[in-house]
Amino acid sequence: MDFSAMIAVLGLTARQLNAIGLICGFTGAIILALWGSAGWQIQPNGYMRSPGCRVQEGEPGRERAVFWLKVRHMVMPKVGLGLVAITFLAQLLALWAPST
Repeated sequence: MDFSAMIAVLGLTARQLNAIGLICGFTGAIILALWGSAGWQIQPNGYMRSPGCRVQEGEPGRERAVFWLKVRHMVMPKVGLGLVAITFLAQLLALWAPST
């Protein structure tokens, strides 16, 4: 079984794979633009520093704020990079997919 036949089993045409790739790439780029460049830091004295957020140790809600900052600035950029990787793979597979 050749490679193009394996892709045909997916039931997707080259145009559909390209569309999936473009959508994933655009979404990944937006995620990286919004959450990829900003960072957060927890300093040794327990003070948390991030753009627009200052929560000291001992304040109520600090653990929740730290959790959401980690999600926002550590997980979301990885999701964005994953979507960009899916873009590359989908458009690479589209080269061998049936065109109709």
